[in-house]
Amino acid sequence: MKKNIKFKNLGKKRRIRFWNSVALLLFIMAIIFTIGRLSKLLELKDIHMNNLVNQSQEIKEKAKSLEFENEQMKARIAQIDAKTPKPTQEEIEAYVKTIFGRDGKVAIAVSHHECSPANGSYPACVALTDREYSIGLFQINLKNSTHVIHAAKVPGNSIEEKVEKLKDPFINTLIAYKIFKDSNGFHPWSAYKNLSYLKSM
Repeated sequence: MKKNIKFKNLGKKRRIRFWNSVALLLFIMAIIFTIGRLSKLLELKDIHMNNLVNQSQEIKEKAKSLEFENEQMKARIAQIDAKTPKPTQEEIEAYVKTIFGRDGKVAIAVSHHECSPANGSYPACVALTDREYSIGLFQINLKNSTHVIHAAKVPGNSIEEKVEKLKDPFINTLIAYKIFKDSNGFHPWSAYKNLSYLKSM
């Protein structure tokens, strides 16, 4: 009877050791599996980070390339501008005569007192005060501090664009001629009203 009890106790201990071993083995396998997963995740993270670094480098290189192309384009535009001769006073006045016809001489005399050829900014003179924002050969007054004057007659979506347009003496002459026709004469120009234009006739 005692032997049977000993055998039973021995078998019970073996079973406990067996299941403890199984539990330990499962625990070790779980740790190995977790380490493997973490290693895989870290590997994927490294790959992702490397991809991000590569993409960032590519973006920087493209940005440098675009910046270089932009600088090249600016340089090319500057070359073109340098090669494009500005119109001479004679060419401008010939154009004024063509547009104003029989009133061409008076128009030229008025323009000389509005934007003198002796002015270093000729023919793109600018007068900016509370009373006027006058631009170019015929000093087309866009606006003053309280209201718009001739801005609506000038092409462009903003005052800045209109100013740039009016700095072109040929566009300026065309706008001046429109004002001349709408006003039935040179009355909008102070050089005409105060008769100072006569000095250039």
